[in-house]
Amino acid sequence: MTAPLVCPRPIYMTPPPELTTPPPPPPPPRSRDPRAYAVLLGVRELSGPPGPGGGAVPVGRLLPHPAYAGEATSGDIALAQLAWPVAFSAAVLPVCLPGPRLRFPPGTRCVATGWGDIQEGEDLPSPRRLQKLEVPLMAQSTCRRLYGIDMGRGLPPRRIQDDMLCAGYPEGLKDTC
Repeated sequence: MTAPLVCPRPIYMTPPPELTTPPPPPPPPRSRDPRAYAVLLGVRELSGPPGPGGGAVPVGRLLPHPAYAGEATSGDIALAQLAWPVAFSAAVLPVCLPGPRLRFPPGTRCVATGWGDIQEGEDLPSPRRLQKLEVPLMAQSTCRRLYGIDMGRGLPPRRIQDDMLCAGYPEGLKDTC
């Protein structure tokens, strides 16, 4: 089963130098309590009804990666065990995951889905239809070079870990978090 991709925290743009308004405080840390989460199944539009057999299913157990220590650290992945079994349908299907030793070369086309912003600071308009984006995997060296740039207080440089995937275009045509 898949859930929407969620950014660990919003990206804050730094105000122009002439403004003295401090940036907003960071959001609270992510909860490790499974009761704080539900997985949407068979949902294509957030303001519409779910597909056949779909809906929100509570998370019964959350298994974060043991190496995860916060944003931009290794192990930024978790398994969510649903509170009850799900019947598959045309709208609710399982996802296949690759084995741990499988490596994908740069340029491999990947698909990301989610309901996030469609442009920097622009919310997805109603009916908030699930978005799909095809992007190529990027070489780790390229990704490290691009993400290692200090762009100010709101966008500090990030260290790309060995277990992270980077996908998108160096020129920034399309991307996702």
